[in-house]
Amino acid sequence: MVNTLHRCGSKVIRDIVVKSLSELLAHGDTSDYHKSYSVLIESWVKITLKDFANDQNMDSAPLLYHSLMGYPSPLPKKLIGSILEQELLKYGEMESRATMLCGNMQIRIIDILLNELYCSKEYYLDRSKVLVRKAHALRSSGVQNISRCLESLSEAISLLRSILLDSSRGNAIVMHELAIAYCLHAHCAQEANRGGKVIFDDARSAVGLWSKMGTSHHSSPGVIFQQPSETLVPLLCSLVDLLAMKGHFELQFELCKLIITMWKQENLPIEKLLSMLFINRRLNHACCHLPVDQIFFSYVAEHLGVDCRNTLFWRNCFKGDYPSLSMFLQQLWPVEFFSQPCEYSLGNQFGFNANVDGIVKVASSLVSEVPSNNQSTYLAGWLYYDLSERLLSRGQLLQAISYGREALQLRKKLLKKKFKFYLGKFVSKESECSGGQGFVSLEAWGPTMAEIWPDCTRPSSMRDSFLTPWNVLKCYLESILQVALMHELIGDGAEAEVLLRTGKEISCFQGLPIFAVVFTSALGQLYCKRQLWDAAEGELKHARDLLKENGEFISCETCRLTLEISVDVQAGDLFWNQFDKDLQKHSTCNLSRALGMYRSAMEKLNDTSLEFSAGSCCKLNTSCILGNKDCIAETKRGACNRGKKPLAAKDGVLPPCTPCFLFSQEPIDQYNELVGLKSERENLKNAESAPPLDVNVKKTSRTSSRLAKEQNAAAHSKTRTTRSSKRTAHVKSEKDLAELNSENDISGSDKLSTDALVCGKLSCSLDGVYCSRDDICNMFGCWNCLFVNSLNSESIENILQFRKDCIRRRHLVSLLLKTARALGAQGGKHGAHEVHSIYWQCISLLYFRSLPQGCYRTYEPHLIGLIMNENTGDFLSLERAEILCSMSFFLLKGFLSEQSRHSCCSFSSVQTADIVSWLLKAFVLSGESPSLLQEVCRLLTCIFLLSTIDSTVQLPLYSKGSLSLNHWAAYFHQASVGTHLNCHYLASLQALPRKTDSKGLVGDFANKIDEVPKFLRFSSADMEHLEKHVSEFFNQLPDVPIVCISMLGGDFVNVLGEALLLPSLFPAWMLLSRFDSTNKPTTMLLPVDSISKEAHNEDSSIKELDNPTRASDKNWKCPWSCTIIDYVAPTFRKLLKDNFRSLSGAIDIPKDGQANTVRWWSDRMKLNNDLNEILENMEKLWLGPWKYLLLGHQSADQHSEAVLENLITGLESEFKLEANPALIKVILGGVASVDELKECVSQLVSYKAYFGRGGCCGRDRLRAFSCQIDAEALVPLEHLCNGVVNELSELVERTPVILVLDTDVQMLPWENLPVLRNQEMYRMPSVRSIFLALTRSTNHQKDASVIDPPFPVIDPFNAFYLLNPGGDLISTQEEFDQLFRNYEWKGNAGDAPTAEELVLALRNHDLFL
Repeated sequence: MVNTLHRCGSKVIRDIVVKSLSELLAHGDTSDYHKSYSVLIESWVKITLKDFANDQNMDSAPLLYHSLMGYPSPLPKKLIGSILEQELLKYGEMESRATMLCGNMQIRIIDILLNELYCSKEYYLDRSKVLVRKAHALRSSGVQNISRCLESLSEAISLLRSILLDSSRGNAIVMHELAIAYCLHAHCAQEANRGGKVIFDDARSAVGLWSKMGTSHHSSPGVIFQQPSETLVPLLCSLVDLLAMKGHFELQFELCKLIITMWKQENLPIEKLLSMLFINRRLNHACCHLPVDQIFFSYVAEHLGVDCRNTLFWRNCFKGDYPSLSMFLQQLWPVEFFSQPCEYSLGNQFGFNANVDGIVKVASSLVSEVPSNNQSTYLAGWLYYDLSERLLSRGQLLQAISYGREALQLRKKLLKKKFKFYLGKFVSKESECSGGQGFVSLEAWGPTMAEIWPDCTRPSSMRDSFLTPWNVLKCYLESILQVALMHELIGDGAEAEVLLRTGKEISCFQGLPIFAVVFTSALGQLYCKRQLWDAAEGELKHARDLLKENGEFISCETCRLTLEISVDVQAGDLFWNQFDKDLQKHSTCNLSRALGMYRSAMEKLNDTSLEFSAGSCCKLNTSCILGNKDCIAETKRGACNRGKKPLAAKDGVLPPCTPCFLFSQEPIDQYNELVGLKSERENLKNAESAPPLDVNVKKTSRTSSRLAKEQNAAAHSKTRTTRSSKRTAHVKSEKDLAELNSENDISGSDKLSTDALVCGKLSCSLDGVYCSRDDICNMFGCWNCLFVNSLNSESIENILQFRKDCIRRRHLVSLLLKTARALGAQGGKHGAHEVHSIYWQCISLLYFRSLPQGCYRTYEPHLIGLIMNENTGDFLSLERAEILCSMSFFLLKGFLSEQSRHSCCSFSSVQTADIVSWLLKAFVLSGESPSLLQEVCRLLTCIFLLSTIDSTVQLPLYSKGSLSLNHWAAYFHQASVGTHLNCHYLASLQALPRKTDSKGLVGDFANKIDEVPKFLRFSSADMEHLEKHVSEFFNQLPDVPIVCISMLGGDFVNVLGEALLLPSLFPAWMLLSRFDSTNKPTTMLLPVDSISKEAHNEDSSIKELDNPTRASDKNWKCPWSCTIIDYVAPTFRKLLKDNFRSLSGAIDIPKDGQANTVRWWSDRMKLNNDLNEILENMEKLWLGPWKYLLLGHQSADQHSEAVLENLITGLESEFKLEANPALIKVILGGVASVDELKECVSQLVSYKAYFGRGGCCGRDRLRAFSCQIDAEALVPLEHLCNGVVNELSELVERTPVILVLDTDVQMLPWENLPVLRNQEMYRMPSVRSIFLALTRSTNHQKDASVIDPPFPVIDPFNAFYLLNPGGDLISTQEEFDQLFRNYEWKGNAGDAPTAEELVLALRNHDLFL
């Protein structure tokens, strides 16, 4: 009736409402008439909002209080207070309709309640509630009122605490309200940056109060009963998320226990609550790989009566909810064990296909929901995030980063709904070493934070999600970290820095110590790789300080130790990089410091809180009985299996366990001895974690099988003892081998084939399996069997422990490899045996949990066989590749060194062919890790070239196939150039499409990758396909020559120096390759020495000009940090700096400063001369006679062809040299004198065109080549060269050349070398980018129905110029303007174009000047 009267325009409607309320409550109890007067109050509020919606004077809106007080029969204060509280609630419910007006009305009502009604002590409880409501209104209006909000909550807490001191009053309601006030105060203290101690004290007080209460069902008289699940649980969930981010996990789980207790008191389904807690990641720690806390699970199961230890319970929790089930499966299982058989096994057990396609389908369906739902977006974000982690563990970095980016975008979308988020202008550390802080602004929206206040106005949908702002922020920070680390892996350091700095600023401002430590240390690692040593050291010091300051607040010792380990490892990496980049190696103190930090990290990793728990091994018996396909493999199960049927693969058989099968083939006499290790293993429970880092490991004399191949026995009969001896083989003689076998009690019949060592292929028969050897799996803890049995056990505790062990394994393998690298760099200070032992342990850890060190000798061939085995698929591919590369490099240095090789293990008999096989496997496994791929390819190229020194060395691939050694060397060299750029491009193709339809995402990764030519990357796991791939690569090249140039330093210098028997090492080596589609490639190594000039004197530097603005006030920022060029061409950086100062000073030359102008031009001429001197030295000292490899092809004629044939015939007849016609043609087309030709041919004969030398290297320094040309051979060589030069024709036009430079040499102006100043040159960042240009050109030409050119060309007349945009170079403009007009070029002269005009010019023209 009231609403009807108001619509009719009645002016007495407010009087009617006041009169009705007064009469209704004059003689009745509020509880009896609550519904009636609530309707009247709601009508009053609606009328007020309608009447004053557009009124600017909000203070004139009427309040019920004034009308009631003016009524002839005024109501008691208590009743008026109840009415005003209801009016307050109604305005809160309708705040979304008129935010400003409702907020203003609430503040006015609150002021009346506090100042007029609830003033005396008897109203302290009511006053405290109103104060809490005031804090809610203040927080809703914005974070600018956070201080007043805290004042209100503090006053409410003070009043409630004073009430508790009076024992005569009821304490339950007071305690309940006080606990709520503490929770709210903790939230507001977080926003006000009051520090972690205040927040933890508030949370601890709230937990203590609720723990004393027998029930949480408390409400005031006359107020409708409030269920804690609707009002209190969202508040507690928000506090749980906040504490998780702050690192106080003890309080976090106390609150979770409280939530479970409240839920059970209402008899609500406990499965729903636990599924919600799990999905929202409230049962784990921040930045933790474990999805739930093990101790908390045990407590809930034992004390709260919830059987959550069995997977059956969780299947019921997620029954029918495929998105949540998908999230549960991905978070629970170790990501590296998501192979296809395991995915099928999981699908059988949980009724859902957990493969990649299944997860993507579920996630895309959530994203495509209309209308958009926050919970769906949240779940999709987690699915993509976990899928990214899963793919990264397989080495599929490109696909992983695409899903990681999608998760980040979804979470950023959620973040903007909860926070006011702004990213300002970013300044990189290289540009501004002071940090550029403050470019991130993050402020929670008022209404969003106000949603956690416990009241009855929350929408019912909140019961299902409880998605709090802190939860969203935590997810966003985790995604930032994930994507940043992957960007760093593909070499996109700039994007990684932006993300890491963003995360760091948010974490530090919000006071989140765990995230702050993680982001800070990650930044330190990034700056370390950029060789910004001071910045890296500063970040790592900051991380240590954060850990020290917040150590007492991080309640989980395991998490704290994990952070300390991470910081120690990164500090060790900093010291190692400083040592490694110091080419002169003046001091080894950094190396010692690096080893010290690695030892510290290892000790903490072996701490009792992080070590392998005995439970996961004792509860899961892991032995397997292998049989054929007709006999289902059985798995012995412990008590925790509960008699369940073991999981089976698709064909009814468990996934084959390759490690157990291979290890079961060991001869029975050796097995019997190994059984005795069981008792030893019980005494060494902690020993399986790592070898002693004091590297004084005592060798255990055990029976072991020696690696010997009968057909190679003759090759193994020699040993290398000095560097001057020829390296025909690098193993012990047969006599030494016999003595070694005798010492180890090995008979000839016990020898095993080396096939396992080389290719990982073992021809083992099932007939040789002894049933008694099933205990091997139990003894050593095979990871595959442990995983299968963890599935069969259906025990969450076993699964969590298994995942924890896997995480620890990853950290351990990485740390061991870093330790081996550092120990190997110390040379003779540490024996090779200690490093070998570490490599054996790294390999064993990939497949076994605790293979004792004494067993390495016994199972060496099987360990190599496992890491090379193709049946293991993409299991830990990057770890396997890193191990193979690291031990290949170390062993290569070992058998090239002058020290004799001691036969401590199988590594002592490794040959060059073995190393090549390992590196080829690493090449396949590391295809999406640019840094590792570059090192592998460089090492392969060097080994191929070094193998030519000794003709007896037989390498796989080129000795059998149709491709020459030059093809393999050139292929791997080009594959090492631009690896990071290639990853950027391929990663961009992997980006998820944004357009969706009813079926989800349109398109997929396969479609996009199909657009890339197949020769852009080798993705097959079958090495037999590699030769075909390389052949196709060369066939698809353009017919113009491509020249790749790299500069090798570091360990490559040592390897090449040892191999070539140099009396002293060069600081670097140049790797130069030239190839095209029609000619045989050429790949060559050339020594590089420093071309530094004499020390500059005072007058040689560019001086500052006499003007008010000093040039030194402007800082030059070098575009690179520190590279090998700074050692071999140190003056080039200074030249660029002087050039910058010169150009900066020219801007401020006074108009009447004629003397300054003369001096400026003098400086410019000097800079030009200095640059010319550097270029001449590069050409003379580095390239020498091989500078002509950089020239293009000459057009052939009959005369030049005849000259070519004569020279090739002469070389073959006189020197028995099988010359490369393409190389000879390049030489003849470039040389201008007989001396140049003689030098080229002389080096060609001496070094077989695989090595060369410029002016920096004397003829006698490469002592490894015994076939130097003697005096008698010089006579026919001179006659041959004289005759050839006399017949050479005049120079003709050359074809263009594509120059592909590695990142370390890109800064040098190669195109300005004297030999190239008349040569048409084009730069491309990688050979793959050339293929991309060819593909795009081909597609474009097909669309235009034009004949495809052999190579993409540009039109030099399709140019745009920008001449004198500042308008201050009048004479220059006059000189060039007419010239450009004659060319009919388009452009601007005398003024600057707009941004839009400039974009169009760059887009629509081939050239820009």
